[in-house]
Amino acid sequence: MENTVLHNIKVPIDWVCTYRQIQSLLIDYGVSAIAGCDNVCNNKNKDIIQLWNLFKNAVYVYYREDVDKANHIYDFVVRGLKKYTGVNVGTSTIRVEDSEVEVTCTGDKYQFADTNTNYVFQANDESQLNIQDNGLGQTLYFNIKSQKIISIGSKEETFNIGYDFVLNNSEDASWLSYTDSNNALIIRENKLKARVAEFKLVQYESGNILKGKVTQEVNDYTYRYTINIDPTSIEIPAEGGSKVFTIESYKELIGEEGTPIGDKINVPYNAYSSSIYFKVKGNRVSAEANTEEIRSAAIIIERDEVGISGNKKIDLHQDSLNKEIRYRLVASVDNNTINADGANPITLTVESYKETYVNGVAQGDKTNIPYTASSDKGLLKNNTSDKAKWYMSANDTTNVRTDSIIIKQMESNKTEIIDIKQNSAQEEINYIFTVDQKNLTPPSSGQNVILNVQSYKQHYVNGKPTIKTPVSYIGSVVTGNDFITIQDGLPNSITVAPNSGEDERTGKIVYTQQAESDKTLEVRIVQSGASVRYTYHLSIHDNEVSLANTADSRTISVESYRQKYVNDAPEGGRENIDFYLSQTGGNAGESKYGGVTASVQGTNIYITSELNQTDETVSVQYDVIQAQSSGVANTEKLTITKASSTVEDQYFIEARETNFEFEAKPYSNIYFEITRAEHRRVVNGQTVSVEDNLSWEPISNADWIHVGNQNERYIKCDENKIYPNVQERSGTVTVRLVANNSTSVTLNVHQQRATYKTVYVFYVDDADVSWEFYPGYDSAEANYRLVKEEVLNETVINNNGNGEDQTSNYTAGKIKTTISSCGIYCDNWNAGLNTYTHKVYVSTTGSNDTEMMHLNLKCQSTDGRYSTSIFASWSNYDPTYRTIRSRTIRSRTIRSYKHDKSIYDFFYHYVPKELKCVYTDLIKIFINAHGDNYKLRKAVYNLNIFQSLIAAYFFEDIKKINLFLECIIGFINNYFKENDIFYEYRLNGIEDNGHVYLDILPCQDKTDVKLELDAKTGHLHEIDKSTNKQAIDFEFENDNLIAVRHGYRKERFGKSNSNCCNS
Repeated sequence: MENTVLHNIKVPIDWVCTYRQIQSLLIDYGVSAIAGCDNVCNNKNKDIIQLWNLFKNAVYVYYREDVDKANHIYDFVVRGLKKYTGVNVGTSTIRVEDSEVEVTCTGDKYQFADTNTNYVFQANDESQLNIQDNGLGQTLYFNIKSQKIISIGSKEETFNIGYDFVLNNSEDASWLSYTDSNNALIIRENKLKARVAEFKLVQYESGNILKGKVTQEVNDYTYRYTINIDPTSIEIPAEGGSKVFTIESYKELIGEEGTPIGDKINVPYNAYSSSIYFKVKGNRVSAEANTEEIRSAAIIIERDEVGISGNKKIDLHQDSLNKEIRYRLVASVDNNTINADGANPITLTVESYKETYVNGVAQGDKTNIPYTASSDKGLLKNNTSDKAKWYMSANDTTNVRTDSIIIKQMESNKTEIIDIKQNSAQEEINYIFTVDQKNLTPPSSGQNVILNVQSYKQHYVNGKPTIKTPVSYIGSVVTGNDFITIQDGLPNSITVAPNSGEDERTGKIVYTQQAESDKTLEVRIVQSGASVRYTYHLSIHDNEVSLANTADSRTISVESYRQKYVNDAPEGGRENIDFYLSQTGGNAGESKYGGVTASVQGTNIYITSELNQTDETVSVQYDVIQAQSSGVANTEKLTITKASSTVEDQYFIEARETNFEFEAKPYSNIYFEITRAEHRRVVNGQTVSVEDNLSWEPISNADWIHVGNQNERYIKCDENKIYPNVQERSGTVTVRLVANNSTSVTLNVHQQRATYKTVYVFYVDDADVSWEFYPGYDSAEANYRLVKEEVLNETVINNNGNGEDQTSNYTAGKIKTTISSCGIYCDNWNAGLNTYTHKVYVSTTGSNDTEMMHLNLKCQSTDGRYSTSIFASWSNYDPTYRTIRSRTIRSRTIRSYKHDKSIYDFFYHYVPKELKCVYTDLIKIFINAHGDNYKLRKAVYNLNIFQSLIAAYFFEDIKKINLFLECIIGFINNYFKENDIFYEYRLNGIEDNGHVYLDILPCQDKTDVKLELDAKTGHLHEIDKSTNKQAIDFEFENDNLIAVRHGYRKERFGKSNSNCCNS
């Protein structure tokens, strides 16, 4: 890569097609930007530059090993490119590692043009393909060389690939088993009869096969497997270290009496750790220092011959360096105070345990620690085994008593002290003031009442009653003075006078306890009034009402009143009482029966109805109920009967089309339309309702006719495969109403007869071939097949749709070839057909006499059944300047391997060395332009044009290269001149012939610039035939060699493009 700069920009190989699409769009950007400055700001061009910058950003992030973020940015770029259709970058050359390869892109998929894949699959020990076993069984490890060799361009890499073990007879799996992880074949012992199993090793991808077999004799003995492990558990110190364990694994032949025969036979085993923190190597297990949580794991010992059920283990444990034991003692009581009477014991709760902590985090379960609990002064007593309940005897003094419970943890000697106090004795006085009746209900005839009133004060010590002292009280009538009196000197004696009024009356007496109590009692008195009653009456004029079947109405009168009696004598006149209706039965109220209704209007019941739309006589029953009563409400029965009508139900169903025609092999369904599915109800000769869009169901009378439901409405026919005596067929679909199955419409279905024929097809790689040859590509060949096909309804049906291959029947002489369309250049072509290899071939020697020539090769069997034509052409054009179209032959498989399988992981984005100084100068101008927006915009514009220039180099588009380069060079030269910037050159040496060697400093490039003195002008200038074109005219000034001109010389890059955007 010494010919490039920026070669450290590596792009993931899977991104190559996206990269090429952006490069193609960058060329479009450059052309558009040069055509007009305003184009730079249009949406497409801004989008292209943004996508290119994001792509470079994704590459940078990818190689910073933030792959997820890189793919996120890359996916955004890919989605952004979707809008630009028609960007076809085709085939191009990319730089990979130390070479160049050709890659073809189709969308975002790529394929290397020169890719070869070869497979190696062989046994390093041939005896492993012919295995002999004496019946005792064994474990055999295959030694197979299985490789895939991929070459792309000049690079070749070899990959190890796996293979499958396949038994020819699946029943042999009962005594043979294979493990992929270590390529082990386990042969189980044989006590039945001699047996042979054949197997295949099938290489992945290639399908290459190695065949082998296992021959096993019968064994009269059996093996006993033994494994001894020491130790069975290992403790690794917290600071790290290693321990040794021993494993003895063997098997012995056991005779009929159970005794071993012969020597012990070693049985291989595999020991590994179940945790990443413990390392097992050989018979030693080790662990680093543990500053984390306590670790537990196991060494797993496996024996393939025994199987999983025979696995053993060695337990592993390692403490932590940061381990500590923390003790906790917490004691509490539910109450710190005991009552003076000692009746409320306190409950002591103690939490006493220790816990292991590693790095400040608790590990494992808590361990309870015993403790003691005792009274400090002995006043507190405990009579429970768990020390939970603590008591004090009653305190008869007026002083507070105190004591403490002392709790001590056994291991840590931690102590908790809880102080308890007992209240002093309490003396209390409670005033009692009660009455036995607080509510009196004397009769209207009057009454004398003696109340039981309790009035005294009770004395208590520590809540226990001692003596009682009577307390006097007084009473007063608060309300009801006109009929309530209290006896003087005996306030609990009450007299209530008789009540002659109709209404009840109420009063209230208040009693007040004397001395310092001031408690009060209220006694309420409610006396009933004189006797008053009512009688109620209800009757209707007609209890049975008949209505006609047409609209009809009736009015019925009702008597509903009450009479008042005072002391059993009538008083006043009749008082009308409201009544209401309550339906108790019948269905005449439904709309189809005419909607019979009855309603109360004053002292009448008004009955209405419409037409009865049914042939039923119906009725409705009501209770006429009086709204008020002295007990159970008065009720009268009312029945209304509606006469029946003459009713007829009519059903209709119709279809828009009733005849349907199908081809023998239908390619689509035919949809039918039901235009009328209707129910009409006719009452007394008149239509009263129409119900349309009724539900219907279709039924086919033939199993080859399928019909969809009411939502689908399709008819589908199976393919007519009746042959060789082909015939058409017919059937029907009956669509009937769900509500009335006797109403239906018939759809007639007719299917054409099948087409059946026998054809003979000359296949050349499954398609017609057209080859285009050019210098360097002058021959091609393709496989052919002759296939007899029985075609039913345009589908091949014989040999599972593949036809009968008759290629081998047409040997030498049975297929003739004819060359035509080659004119005078037929001698330049060689074409024919090989009936042994079953290939057609075409080759040409080319021609310098014509730019284009053609060939038509016709191949036909002598019996006339098979024929085909193959077209080929020759073009003398340079393939660099023309599009070559070639057909991919199926027998030649080209594989493209993505990032995970390709031998190349990345390719380079590079700047050609001849543009190194141009790029360097653009970067310098860009840096210097900061602070001047106008110069900065021009610098950015030309840097973007430079990206288009690199893209043009990749696509070898000379016209675009010149367009972009002239624009950039013109900008640099003008910038150097306007800002008075010169190139520096330093003298490096002088040859004997007077030639001067100079170094050009801007690019720090060791160049070979040869100068000579012009005798006419006195100027130094580059020798005309020098291979280096970068030097320009020079002169001496103040004994220093300086450049006469600014920037790049025109001889190298030509004139600046006058159409380049300068704004």
